[in-house]
Amino acid sequence: QPAEGTLGAATAYTMGDLFKPGSLIDYPIGGAEAVADALVRGIRKHPNCGVTLRRRVESIHLDDTGRADGVYISPKTSVPRELEKEGPGKSEDALFLKATKAVVSNADIWATSKLLPSSPQAVQKAKDTPDTPSFMHLHLGIDATGLTDIDIHHSFILDMDVPVDAEDNCVLVSIPTVLDPSLAPEGKHVVHAYTAGCTSYEAFKGLDRNSDEYKKLREERVQVLWNCLEQIIPDIRKRTEIKMEGTPLTHERFNRRTRGTYGPGWLPGDGFPGPDALGVPGLLQCGDSTFPGIGVP
Repeated sequence: QPAEGTLGAATAYTMGDLFKPGSLIDYPIGGAEAVADALVRGIRKHPNCGVTLRRRVESIHLDDTGRADGVYISPKTSVPRELEKEGPGKSEDALFLKATKAVVSNADIWATSKLLPSSPQAVQKAKDTPDTPSFMHLHLGIDATGLTDIDIHHSFILDMDVPVDAEDNCVLVSIPTVLDPSLAPEGKHVVHAYTAGCTSYEAFKGLDRNSDEYKKLREERVQVLWNCLEQIIPDIRKRTEIKMEGTPLTHERFNRRTRGTYGPGWLPGDGFPGPDALGVPGLLQCGDSTFPGIGVP
């Protein structure tokens, strides 16, 4: 974002704190998975509370007054008994989970609006929300032999004469096994390189993910990541044992992110919405579709 569109006070504090002598960044042992597991434990330890995974929300149900009172989810795996309820119009194709207080959505504002059966107001609110671009991703498993002096994080601005968010201009690299070797087999490193929310969706829009055209474009666009990685580990291509490439379509499909977006593009001063971002009673947003906006991809 342009400088006038950043959270200046928070940025100044964070940068000042990070660069104090002896400053440290807390890193979760076990990676992001450990954070998710801790959240699940925090919910399941309470009576009559459960978590069900690998279940796609098919729709949000509204009662006769227009209030969100539950969700339909796909029936691919079992649901904790305390969560399953008889719902209106329940069929063999979906299970209904009844909300006791409210439905809380962590899906982005556009995806959430599409889950509603009929709400022109919510659709318009989503339509009026600006979005941000997407990502190219490169996930690698590499041979770590001899790599004894590398850092966990690296940042690249490829052209300082154009905006930082110009197409594929900012690349970030994380090698978490530098701090936590348990994330990979002995003698290996895990590497994640990605364009920092500066890859447009348009070039990939409408492409068949199994087509040669898509695969060729993916291979071309991921080269910017390889080029940056080679500045850290010159022979990284030879060291690579596992390779997974991601595009805006990957981000859209697996993370349920509309157009593969990083998230809403509100700027300070625009007026970040609160949890009732879509204006539907009983439906609350969390995550980056409410204040304070985008953060961790």
